[in-house]
Amino acid sequence: MSGTLATRMVNSYMALPMLDHEICFQGGEPLLLPRSFYERLDLFGCAVSVQTNATLITPEWAEFFARNRWLVGVSLDGSPTVNDVTRGKTTEAVQGIRLLERYGVDYSILCVVSRANVGEPEATDHYLRDNFSAPFRQYIRCAEEVSLPEYREFSSRVGYELPERCCGSYLVVEHDGNVYPCDFYVADEWRLGNIGADSWESLRDSALYREFQNRVCEMI
Repeated sequence: MSGTLATRMVNSYMALPMLDHEICFQGGEPLLLPRSFYERLDLFGCAVSVQTNATLITPEWAEFFARNRWLVGVSLDGSPTVNDVTRGKTTEAVQGIRLLERYGVDYSILCVVSRANVGEPEATDHYLRDNFSAPFRQYIRCAEEVSLPEYREFSSRVGYELPERCCGSYLVVEHDGNVYPCDFYVADEWRLGNIGADSWESLRDSALYREFQNRVCEMI
């Protein structure tokens, strides 16, 4: 996303008359952008989080997260045996997590339930629970590889409570400014508009967004 578009997105969002403002930067890999990209944005008073594979975290990034009180979501799919297959660079990811812990950064772990780990729920959960201090672990399904019954069985065995809705009440802005109602539904049929031309109010009040909210929700 260009700096100009990011500034417009943040400034217009922060101007909305809301009690709480929240933004999550995710990718791709958001840490491929320099810290100066985020430092130029006026995020004062906003709860900010970032979703990363943690391989690019340096002491400078960890200090930045700690100083600005960002919540960091780390994508890690289990032990090195699994994560090296699904994502790679597990050693670098663990080093990044250790930096978050050293600097006192609040972080959580997101694990994708795929063919690589769906048969090892307890081993996966034990590895993540026993090796890292993250207070929260989120398990999401790789729909192309894992069926809903398999996902429910995995979640039950690790004690993960499935969400009631498949999408929360949020909007997704892609790098080109196009806006969608959920990061699982970034498709032309659900394109609400573009933040470079449309207001947040018009996007949330659109007939297409109301249709999305009123549809029969499928478990992701």
